[in-house]
Amino acid sequence: MVSQNLWIRLDASARIGTGHFYRCAALAEALEERGHRVGFLCRKPDALQASQLEAQGLHIRWLPVAVDRMPANEWLSTSVESDIHDSLSALEGEAVDGVLVDHYGLDAQWESAIAQHSARPWVFAIDDLEDRPHSAQGLLNQNYFSSLNSAPGRLNPERIELRGPRYALLRKEFRQLRSLHPRQEHFEQIRKVLVFFGGVDLPGLTDRMLDAIAGLNLEGVRFDVVVGQWNPLRKRLEDKALQLDSVQLLNASPEFSQWVAQADLVVGAGGSTTWERCALGAPSLVVAIAENQRRTSEEMDKDGFHCYLGFESEITPQVLSRALLEACAEPGKVSLMGARSAELVDAMGTVRVCEALESIGEKWTK
Repeated sequence: MVSQNLWIRLDASARIGTGHFYRCAALAEALEERGHRVGFLCRKPDALQASQLEAQGLHIRWLPVAVDRMPANEWLSTSVESDIHDSLSALEGEAVDGVLVDHYGLDAQWESAIAQHSARPWVFAIDDLEDRPHSAQGLLNQNYFSSLNSAPGRLNPERIELRGPRYALLRKEFRQLRSLHPRQEHFEQIRKVLVFFGGVDLPGLTDRMLDAIAGLNLEGVRFDVVVGQWNPLRKRLEDKALQLDSVQLLNASPEFSQWVAQADLVVGAGGSTTWERCALGAPSLVVAIAENQRRTSEEMDKDGFHCYLGFESEITPQVLSRALLEACAEPGKVSLMGARSAELVDAMGTVRVCEALESIGEKWTK
């Protein structure tokens, strides 16, 4: 296996969230363990957010703050042409074998331009929307589809296409915990509930959840409520939690995987954390916090992998209270749902994606 110099283009901010960053961080960690060198190209958020991303220990090259008044779309803070220019400038003089792009705002135009870099790198797109064209040599969509025919994109025999949760990008600790702490096939009572609505939670679902808990009297049930590092309501959440004996407020941390493994029930958002919960067989009540999470959340509910409560704008404290009461009343049904979800995600997806990227790299150099 030949060592490759790889770069990943993505963005993270309080507005668009952190999911793309953390799933690619998991992939970068695995690639580096296999002997490859990985760097990130990111549009710089504010100073605090940038320092928090840098604290992850990854090699990040910041693209300049966008000054365009006409961004290309809701995901990209500049024009595609400007992003191409900034990305190529950042890569100037660098050894570049391959470029991965995990960005809803970039498409075949960007991919084709990056492929014209002097090093002529291969390009790989990570895209769980597939609502725009791609010219990349490989494509990953880790979303769940009830059938291959329901996948949004079209199969292209000229590129490597990886589809479904079999390729979910998870950190290695999920694989380790899955083998070290197998789930009980059946439990008689829900005792520990983990709550996490993402690193930002702009809709304020954590706040609504605390209101729901305040109105309940579930004897013997403890709630571990995780607050993401960019949650704008942190002070308000801390004040509310102090009034609730059954609630422990936790800061988002690398220990999150262990908290998921120890929980009898998880309440959270759709998106990347869906696959983390599934990998550890954690029964879940799920809320879609973005339009692109609706379809997968609905299909997984229909096929019995989790319980979908609805879109965030439809979720009130009363909806959350009712869902918690129903789950606690049927722990056997809940545990079976968790066991089913563990069959969907085996936590080996990152390894499979690494092998696919190495395969692309070997073919590209021949």
